[in-house]
Amino acid sequence: RRRILHSTPSCVSEVAHLIKNYVKNDESLTASLICAGYDHVKDEGLIFSIDLGGTIMEQGGWACSGSGSSYILGMIDDAFPKGSAGNESDYAGSALWNEEEAVSFVKRAIELAMERDGSSGGVVRVFIVNKEGKK
Repeated sequence: RRRILHSTPSCVSEVAHLIKNYVKNDESLTASLICAGYDHVKDEGLIFSIDLGGTIMEQGGWACSGSGSSYILGMIDDAFPKGSAGNESDYAGSALWNEEEAVSFVKRAIELAMERDGSSGGVVRVFIVNKEGKK
């Protein structure tokens, strides 16, 4: 919408709100979602979680959502690097892992959640979106 009206790409928060409205207005869709990306307006990476009720929350260094998330919070907390003050916010704007490491970590976390939670799907789909497009 922004690209058509203003000739600029949409920011991450606008995309998160569009996703929320899409899911909330279609009763056949029930999902907790995470919308993340580089925001050209704020000049930083942003992460938004969208819960089943449609609430959007901006997250810090990482987000974990969905019915299987409670099974893997400890694993994520243990694996996520901490800054000098012992929290993730010290790493805002810096790369923690390379792409291959990040994808491997995400896949393993989702697989662990699926092992414990019967409602977590059964398929892991990871899309990498960057300035070259989606892969």
